[in-house]
Amino acid sequence: MLIVIVDAFDDEKAEDRRQFAAFERSCRAAIAVSGAGDPQIRVVQRKEIAQYTYSEADTAGSTSGLKAFDRVDIFLIAASARLLPWEEASQDLYLLLKMCFFTKKCVFGAGSVAQFLAFLCTGRGIDVHPVNGREGGSLGDLDAHEMAARVVFPRKDVLLDCESGDLFMYQHRRHRWAPFCAVGSKKKSRQRKATRRHQARVTAPSSHVYLSKSDETLCRVVNQHSRHPVFRGLNALDHVVRNRPSWMLDGRALRRAKHRPEILAESALAPLVLQYYNFVATHFDVSAEYAAAALMLRNYLQHTVFNHHVGKASRVEREDAVARAHAPQRDEYDGYRPVSNHCFREPAKDKAAWLPT
Repeated sequence: MLIVIVDAFDDEKAEDRRQFAAFERSCRAAIAVSGAGDPQIRVVQRKEIAQYTYSEADTAGSTSGLKAFDRVDIFLIAASARLLPWEEASQDLYLLLKMCFFTKKCVFGAGSVAQFLAFLCTGRGIDVHPVNGREGGSLGDLDAHEMAARVVFPRKDVLLDCESGDLFMYQHRRHRWAPFCAVGSKKKSRQRKATRRHQARVTAPSSHVYLSKSDETLCRVVNQHSRHPVFRGLNALDHVVRNRPSWMLDGRALRRAKHRPEILAESALAPLVLQYYNFVATHFDVSAEYAAAALMLRNYLQHTVFNHHVGKASRVEREDAVARAHAPQRDEYDGYRPVSNHCFREPAKDKAAWLPT
């Protein structure tokens, strides 16, 4: 088994180095108790992500990245809170997550990886370039004609409204900006009205949970997902996590997305834990300092490794059963004859890996 730990932090900032060091320690501790035996672990820096990606648009590229990607069983990714899916500096990470998204690769992400997953669910893997900057702006403060003059590639250059989290594409025939899609997240604003806040589906928080730091957030597991394998062993539904991103996920846009993810946990303002098939992303840091976040990572690895071994064993048993069914058998009167194919029925396919137990 090959497990790749991706470092999507800045190499020059000491705070980013400390965050990834804490994430790597949590990953190695979780792998040690996951039951994976002695897996091969690789740590990949952000500048080395390209060796696991492949794009058909890159005519000069080779398929070595696609082969390397196929050999990986699990990706554990931690990204800086400053990274955005549509900016130029994060295109390698965005391409890697896009490949994992559409191939249903096993991924556990922390930090801004949840924002990448939200954008993949709402935007369906599109490549865009906001003409009004990486963080966009408010539509009321922008000059539509000036923004239209910056459009070079009509299908890629878009206008980003950071307040609503919507993308607008310029229509040359009508000379106007028309809504295109949502990015699945909004920029945090203290002036946002209460009516536009995220409507959490959880009850009031417990009284025994306290926030001691300004960047801490109360994370509460959604009631219908309380028995999810990721939350196994958590004694309460309320947990304190460190949430630093300047953008928050948009629950309404995610529930209307074509590739609709499951919102497993959320705060009073926005979703915090997303799942799309084998892709689980937390919009907060994962470290041993916060026991609940570290336990989610450990549960994910244990459940993924268990299903990996069970699936491998079931495939071996199925192949042996097929071989026995087609093997010649001894008959007292007619000699050797093959068994009829209609006598063999393949066992039922395993249920979804993430059904609650």
